[in-house]
Amino acid sequence: MSAPSPYQQIICNAEFLVKAGFSRPAAEEMFTKWQFLREKYPEFCPGLEMHAIECLDDQFGQWGSHRSADACGPNDDYGAAWLAMGVEPSLLPRLLAEEHRPIRLLTSASDALRESIRATHDHMWGLSTFEREAAKRQHQAQIQTEVDLPAAKKGHTMLYKAGTVFNLEEVWSGNETMPLSLGMLADKPPTDFDRLRYGMVPTLAQLEIAELQCSYKASFARHVPFGIVHIAVPDHLLTQQSNFLHIDDPAHRQKMVWQCRGPWKKPPSLWEGLSEDVAHYTNREQVGVAGSICAQSTELLNQLSNETQVRPLKLANGEEAKQYVALPASYNDLNDECEGLVWLEERRLTEDGIRLMPSSGKAMTRAMRQ
Repeated sequence: MSAPSPYQQIICNAEFLVKAGFSRPAAEEMFTKWQFLREKYPEFCPGLEMHAIECLDDQFGQWGSHRSADACGPNDDYGAAWLAMGVEPSLLPRLLAEEHRPIRLLTSASDALRESIRATHDHMWGLSTFEREAAKRQHQAQIQTEVDLPAAKKGHTMLYKAGTVFNLEEVWSGNETMPLSLGMLADKPPTDFDRLRYGMVPTLAQLEIAELQCSYKASFARHVPFGIVHIAVPDHLLTQQSNFLHIDDPAHRQKMVWQCRGPWKKPPSLWEGLSEDVAHYTNREQVGVAGSICAQSTELLNQLSNETQVRPLKLANGEEAKQYVALPASYNDLNDECEGLVWLEERRLTEDGIRLMPSSGKAMTRAMRQ
């Protein structure tokens, strides 16, 4: 028998599943089933990461045998759902903390676990690959660490994006001509303002929401470094005059979110044309859209009856959370004008895992081209 590959040594074991959030018994059981499938059907068996996600899909997905056990709304029992999925019970107090409630309700219980599996996989494997190290060495000379993190910059709007340090560092993966690559921060569809399109980059207007996202996600994937990207965007790039659509009317926002994340009655090939609300910002002249953030998971939206039930995410003081979503048409301008104005701040939990540590006021950044 040949020696296991580096990938198999790092990822293909029950310890990977434990680090992703599963209890030891659940991880051992899932790993044993995966080993059996790999030996019996080697040409069809996916990697352990995909096997774990497919198990969730088979049991708790849209057509899963235990779909009703998933949680996706304010009246659902997220704790019971996670226990049914095999999540480590000691994680629940932090995941179910009241402070995390607004962030928890943005996704279903199963989607939160899927995200933890992917984040743990990327961290454990990606940071050790030769390609990753080569890319890091290529830009190492330009990366500055422990720089002061600005709270504000005159003539600019500070925007934020939370995620794993592994993924957020990709913002500096560009070439010498355009070293900044904000498009690498894009989310997968559906998003609040698009059902199908890849390449939408949502950023947050309030640091408070980004910190809550960091705290919540780090409580799940405890072994993965999380952080916040701070981006100082010139004000003139975010105005109506620069074709950045601002959706201030609540009814307009509700209709757009409903059309992009609500029930999907028929495939796009059968659409009779985009509604005026969606078409208004998907024309080629638009470079971005700004508006409030939907507070509900996609699974819950699919259970609602109409757009009037769409609700915005709110801060602790009752103010609506706001997002700025960049479209691909804006990437070049953003990459050019935000160069040297992007900072990555790593945020950690306290040693006891109870809360997010206060900001150190320090971050890493990349120097501008000479």
